[in-house]
Amino acid sequence: MLRRINMIDVNELLEIAIKEAENLMDAEIFLLKDLFKGYENLKVAEIARTALPPILESGRIPAEIITLMQTKEYSKENFDLQYPLLVKKSQYATRPVRYMAKPILNIYGEEYYLCSEWFEKPGANNDRPYLLRWIKDNK
Repeated sequence: MLRRINMIDVNELLEIAIKEAENLMDAEIFLLKDLFKGYENLKVAEIARTALPPILESGRIPAEIITLMQTKEYSKENFDLQYPLLVKKSQYATRPVRYMAKPILNIYGEEYYLCSEWFEKPGANNDRPYLLRWIKDNK
């Protein structure tokens, strides 16, 4: 029977991998780079779907920032989104358009939908660098 791995398990495995990587010999490093390409092959919406929930649900992001993430202004400035990054599930009878059905995030005891409107068009509308920078700064 396959065991379902949750995000905490994945993060723990990543920490172990990072520690083990310190023991690699120089000749082995190129193999590791091929194994972990990071987010290069994922679309920006998939990065948001997989990387943001564990960070936002961890309790490391202050409640004040979670509140700001529910505004267009903060979301535009920090993620280049046209809509709030988060909306409270309790404010809607059904999932609003432009928000992901899953995952539903549980942040400080409140459930939230995550914005699904992520784009990576060269030049004018590229949310990827904003998202990757925010993830890097908040891991």
